[in-house]
Amino acid sequence: VTGEAGIGKSALVAESAGRAAAAGLAVLAGRAVVDEGAPAFWPWLRVLGQGGEHGLEPGLLDLTARVGLDPSVARFQAIEETVAALRAAAARAGLLVVLEDLQWADEASLRLLDRLAGELAGTRLLVLGTVRDPDRGRRPPDALGDLAAQPPVHTLPVAALGPAEVAEFLGDRVHRTWPSQVHRLSGGNPLYVRELARLLGRDGRLAAPATELDLPIELRRLVVQRMSQLSPACRDLVGACAVAGEEIDASLASTLADGDADALLAEAVAAGILVADPLGTDRLAPPDRRRARRRARRSRPAG
Repeated sequence: VTGEAGIGKSALVAESAGRAAAAGLAVLAGRAVVDEGAPAFWPWLRVLGQGGEHGLEPGLLDLTARVGLDPSVARFQAIEETVAALRAAAARAGLLVVLEDLQWADEASLRLLDRLAGELAGTRLLVLGTVRDPDRGRRPPDALGDLAAQPPVHTLPVAALGPAEVAEFLGDRVHRTWPSQVHRLSGGNPLYVRELARLLGRDGRLAAPATELDLPIELRRLVVQRMSQLSPACRDLVGACAVAGEEIDASLASTLADGDADALLAEAVAAGILVADPLGTDRLAPPDRRRARRRARRSRPAG
């Protein structure tokens, strides 16, 4: 699934994962990260770490355990054994593997994905990956490499919303002049559309005729404006956790928070600054995540 940042790749994948789980398939997820310290096979290690009950475990990709082997031979064996284990896991009740942000995946992870793609025939295994594509589908993202040429691989570009779709998103309670204005400012990027709609709705401007907006359309600056609505303690916590990377660990937050970390995380979730990962690849402990969601539901504005 390819497309620019904010276009809806993760939303599409999350919906697919939800339907797969409802149909009884196992769903395992991993995400590549921009961090030079990440080990080889990082997204796959996350996938295998969730698959214990399906006969999967991260040790399959532990090259250090293959004593005496040339590194290239050790990697080859690890990949082959992992492919076989994934095929076996899928044979039981079906398996969906989600790999997010493949544009940041290391070479070893992509090689494993390429090898697995060649072994999908006759299996009940689906691999669903997302790749950030700043070129908006005009050419295959570099991260796909030769993978896209394999017969089992299908590339699905996610396009921007059209004017009619933006109008549908905004609903029938907005002035008829706003959909075209929001579409022009956002370029149809769903994330930008959502942010603009929230800002305009908060200010009560959507019911009146559209006017020129003295608002930046870059998401970074939109988020900065929304961050200003958070309490000082919540802003401090989000800023401190951001230094640790894109995933926020609840135990880390508790050591950094100036107050109740659970309540502050819930405040950030309710404001849309943080999102609880629907695929379960975040590192929030389940009890903390459930409490944050309950508090977020109580504090989220109607609509």
